Amino acid sequence: MTLHRASVPVLLVDTYPGALRTARAAGVPTLQAELLSREAEEGLADQPPDRLLAATRDELYNALVCTRLAPELGRERVYQLAPSADHLLHSETGVSRDLRGKVLGDGGL
Repeated sequence: MTLHRASVPVLLVDTYPGALRTARAAGVPTLQAELLSREAEEGLADQPPDRLLAATRDELYNALVCTRLAPELGRERVYQLAPSADHLLHSETGVSRDLRGKVLGDGGL
């Protein structure tokens, strides 16, 4: 909502309507859809994103979204929250740097 208040165009996408309720009430544009679905693709057709921030609690999902949209947006325009410290240290659960978006923030965010 901070970006919206600063007049930065944003669109929040989530599958759960409850997650979007506060943003909608504040006038932030939202789209209720699974970001990798055809429904989201159609919903974004009129307003294609310029940048992406994948900010779920699931590092692997964030990486998947970034990997999927990087060819369209450009790798320099896809970001994801920094993985938690345990993911950075655990070789089996961490995600290859090549498959993630650009990391935003630190593991505590």
